[in-house]
Amino acid sequence: MALRLGAWASAAWLVLAGSVALFIGTLLAALPLQGAALLLALGAFLGVLVAPWPVLLWGFLATVAFLVGPLQYAGGFSKAFWLPYLMGVLMGVRVLTDGLGARPQSPSVAMRRLDGPMCMGWALMGVLGLVAAVSSAAHGVGLLQAVVAGKEYLFLWGLPLAFSLGLLNTDHLKRLWPAMAVWLAVQVLVVVWQRLVVAPHRGGDAPWDAVVGLFAGNANGAGGSGTMAMVSLWAAACVMTAWRAGLLRWPWAAMAAASALAACALAEVKVAVLLLPLLAVVVLYEPTTAVRQAAWNFPMRALGGLGVLCASLALMWAHQQQFSASGSADSNSSLRYAQTVMERNLDTQSVADEHGQLTRLGALQYWWKRQSVSDMPGWTMGHGIGAVRRSNLAPGSVVRGLRIEPGRSSAVILLWETGVLGLLSWVGFSLAWMVAAARMMSAPKSPHEAVCLKAAFMIIGVTLLSLPYGADLFEAPHLAVAYLLGVGMVWGAHHQRCQGTQSLQPTRMSAPVDVPLRGVT
Repeated sequence: MALRLGAWASAAWLVLAGSVALFIGTLLAALPLQGAALLLALGAFLGVLVAPWPVLLWGFLATVAFLVGPLQYAGGFSKAFWLPYLMGVLMGVRVLTDGLGARPQSPSVAMRRLDGPMCMGWALMGVLGLVAAVSSAAHGVGLLQAVVAGKEYLFLWGLPLAFSLGLLNTDHLKRLWPAMAVWLAVQVLVVVWQRLVVAPHRGGDAPWDAVVGLFAGNANGAGGSGTMAMVSLWAAACVMTAWRAGLLRWPWAAMAAASALAACALAEVKVAVLLLPLLAVVVLYEPTTAVRQAAWNFPMRALGGLGVLCASLALMWAHQQQFSASGSADSNSSLRYAQTVMERNLDTQSVADEHGQLTRLGALQYWWKRQSVSDMPGWTMGHGIGAVRRSNLAPGSVVRGLRIEPGRSSAVILLWETGVLGLLSWVGFSLAWMVAAARMMSAPKSPHEAVCLKAAFMIIGVTLLSLPYGADLFEAPHLAVAYLLGVGMVWGAHHQRCQGTQSLQPTRMSAPVDVPLRGVT
């Protein structure tokens, strides 16, 4: 009798699920693209509230990696960048509900989790939050503006908090490295299409701005090519690190490296030329022999470093050949091309370029000149959340009536909104987390944990380097998600050590040749 009732219950659930699937499929077929995207987003949000945490993590990463950018670029859904932020809010709700129901920690474990650089980092992040709140209240920032502009500061923190409570752990990321290689391979196909099909029809003097891969952008305007280069090179560096640790076979690493380099070569992203050797130094450096393969001795690492240097020079040559004006001095001389690039980026005389856009140093000069000598709170604590953000819902107080964009970079946005104190707090928090990752890297519990910690160290460093380069941290969710994923990796590794997680017990490795090659085939 019980078996018969179980069969009827299963049949009822099957009919219900089929009816819902049929209804949603009919709506997706009848609705326009943006309506279908909203319906899918609603389903994703509801799934966030009930899905297991590993499924939630991978669904969140897949949404950021494959959905947000194409919806903006090809679908014309300009507000698609809200998807990860809203999912992040719901993740935060799940953290509160699931975390409150978790088993309480012993006092000794709780104290060990607040030691050293991580404790200092959280103190600095508390300073940033206090500065932002006080500055916003003092300048009369409304609730709507605080919500719209505060999403970059707060909405995505559910991700690292889930790692801090053990709801997620680094074991859930074991398939991240081959997934990164596949993502890079898919992206390079999109880049080739954008470069050969979209960019030639765009016209103008900068057609390469249409090449953004799977990141946000506009075929007829600017895009997140800088974010694409930074995140893609970081992902390739992670795959290379996993290969060196024996977690992947070499074809995965070769595919990831070739895809990332091809994407950066077909897009005009000069930061890739400098970022590539910096990431290579971290990948090739080994603080311990725990994850070092015997073949990677000093001569091999030196040869790898030489190859990376040649790749950087090849990227610069590709940019010169494709994007310099034909017949100009820049197109005929690599040295002249590099000199022109440096002059434009280090120019202290020009506040704006030929298009009227503030240069990177020009935006910093503009902030400096707009500050009153007597306005010490403005210097130290800024003008409140959203002061330099353009928004139809809640435009910032600084940009009202201006035709230029004062927030040229993330560093300048932090200066305008939270002052010198806020910028230094953000930088200090990031440096503290890098120190924590470096300390744990010196004695990793497993090859996978070593790769996670190195990946976290690299992405936090890349985000720090991006602060004066562009507004990627505030204008596109991809870099912010990668940054907070790195914070989560460090926090998760530290939490597992404090809890004595059985899966990450120290393994005795007497020599590099003892590292098992658990390859993904």
